[in-house]
Amino acid sequence: MKKILYFGDGSSYHIRNILNNIVNDYEIWLLTTRNVSYYHYNINIILLPRLTGLFKYFNPFIWFICLLINLKMIKPDLFEVIFITVHGWIVSFTGYKYILTTFGQDIINDININFIYKYLGMRTLKKATHIICLSKIQKNACLKFVPENKVNLIYLGVDTDFFL
Repeated sequence: MKKILYFGDGSSYHIRNILNNIVNDYEIWLLTTRNVSYYHYNINIILLPRLTGLFKYFNPFIWFICLLINLKMIKPDLFEVIFITVHGWIVSFTGYKYILTTFGQDIINDININFIYKYLGMRTLKKATHIICLSKIQKNACLKFVPENKVNLIYLGVDTDFFL
C-alpha cells in the first residue's frame, strides 16, 4: 500500500475530508501541531510538540527535527505540505521532494510581509516539485516565482458543469 505523508495544519475541514475519503486506499500519515481527534481511526496522526511563551520561537526548529525523523521512518511515496508559511519553509530545508498546496493567504499576502517571508516563500515554491493552487488569483501569484508547468489549479467546491 502506498504511503502518503501530509504535513500542516490538521484542523482544516478540507484536508480532513480528503484524508478521511482516501484512507482505505492509502496508508495515511498526518504530522500536525493541532490536537485533532475527528479523523478516521486508520489515519496515523503524529502530534508535534507546540511550545508557548518565549519558547514558541523554538517550534520551527523542533518541528524540523521531528519531520526529518518521521520522513526517514515513514519513507512516504507522496509527501505533501499544506501552506507556504512555516510548514513550507521547514520542508524546503529537508532535501525531500514535496508537493505544496497553497490556501490563499500564504501566497497572496504573507509572501509580501517582509524580505524574510519573501525569501522563504520563494524558496518553498522553487523547491516544490509541484504546486496546487485553489484559485486563479493564487495561481497568478505563484507564477510570479515559478514556471507554469509546475502549477496546477484545482478548485475547492462544486463542478457546476457536471452537477448543473
